[in-house]
Amino acid sequence: MRSHRRLRRAARLAAAAALAVGVAAGAATAAGADPLPTAPSLIATSWENSTVTMMGLDGSGAVPLDATGLDGPQDVAIIDDTAYVASFTNGNVVAVPLDGSPAHVVISGLAGPEGIAAAGGRLYVADTASGTIFSSLPDGTDRETIATGNVVHTGIAVHDGRVYVANTDANEIVSMTTAGEDPTVITDRINTPRDLDVVGDRLFVTGYLDGTVVAMHLDGSDPQNVATGIVGPTGIASDGESLFVTADQSDQIITMHLDGSGNRVISTAVDHPVGIAVYTPENPACTGSLASLCGMFGSLGSVG
Repeated sequence: MRSHRRLRRAARLAAAAALAVGVAAGAATAAGADPLPTAPSLIATSWENSTVTMMGLDGSGAVPLDATGLDGPQDVAIIDDTAYVASFTNGNVVAVPLDGSPAHVVISGLAGPEGIAAAGGRLYVADTASGTIFSSLPDGTDRETIATGNVVHTGIAVHDGRVYVANTDANEIVSMTTAGEDPTVITDRINTPRDLDVVGDRLFVTGYLDGTVVAMHLDGSDPQNVATGIVGPTGIASDGESLFVTADQSDQIITMHLDGSGNRVISTAVDHPVGIAVYTPENPACTGSLASLCGMFGSLGSVG
């Protein structure tokens, strides 16, 4: 029995040593490239300067990302370690790697997209100038049309098999399935809705001309202003605990709790910010080539 315990102890120590070596090797390999952020971060776009900026959730440490292929960037969505940006003026959707690698166009030839969201490994794009909503894979292939018409769709969110989209000119929020079925106007009482995000069972919407952030149930009921007096609220995103809002006309990024309390400016580093998204990294010590070592070490730790 003692020999078995000694073997198990030796195995644990060997796995720990291998993991340490792997971490060091990974750090050395990454020394020549910008590492991915290891803490949750905000990704914000500037339509004025056609830039994309990454910063901490408190607005600190703002750094630019490569913005090749962007002209008038609007909303932003994240899949894995890449931000996807709707570029209105040149009709592109651009993939912007969060490690600072070169950006590249994945979709071109659109009329003028503003809204973009991600769900289930797919992009959902509101091509505002054409009134079209479609989904695709992140590389732009397998495009599926969801809705068409003479409608000014801007912000878009996807939750639990349904698409929520702002119809700015009609002051509407429309809900439909991801196949475009069952389109339903859930509210027509928000003055110039621009963007929206779903947190739990609540939908949060920016009202651009009224300077508001409005919360409601997913069927549009029980609307409540959680923030007022924002100058040009545009994009909105959440980490599940706080809201992050871009104020286009005042060059501000604002955060607040879900009930609107604790409202404060965290950044003025982005000129005319529009799109915003939250990036949440995986455990940096247990990804890529180190995943098998982490799994081995975890398994050995459970052996008695």
